[in-house]
Amino acid sequence: AQRHNKWSDILLSGNVDPKYLKNWPTQLLMNIENAVDPRKTYAEWDEGAVIEGMEHLAKQGAKIINMPEELFTEKIYETGQALAVDFSLWTVNDLNRIEELVAKNIYNVTSRQAWAYLQRRTADEISKSQTSVS
Repeated sequence: AQRHNKWSDILLSGNVDPKYLKNWPTQLLMNIENAVDPRKTYAEWDEGAVIEGMEHLAKQGAKIINMPEELFTEKIYETGQALAVDFSLWTVNDLNRIEELVAKNIYNVTSRQAWAYLQRRTADEISKSQTSVS
């Protein structure tokens, strides 16, 4: 990727050592489980634990936090704004929810409905352009 000038297009996530954040803060999507008790399931994490994890990752230089959408609340969003971190959320399959997240400028939304969302968005854009012309 570096040889072909494509490194800036590469995004990495998962169990990534935070020491790499200083070199690639916007290319490393730090999974929230890197900072929250991994022995518990997502359903067992409360909002406070997620916020503590976000704060921990932000202190280490994280700029993008990757988490399942079901953990994402308004308070978590607001905390992210205060910490100057963006979010990458998975797996959002409700098209209206994707619209809500896009309106919040969420960095990345992973979905099994991406094609349907893009088709809907294109249809909406065509409809708006025809309305404004007539």
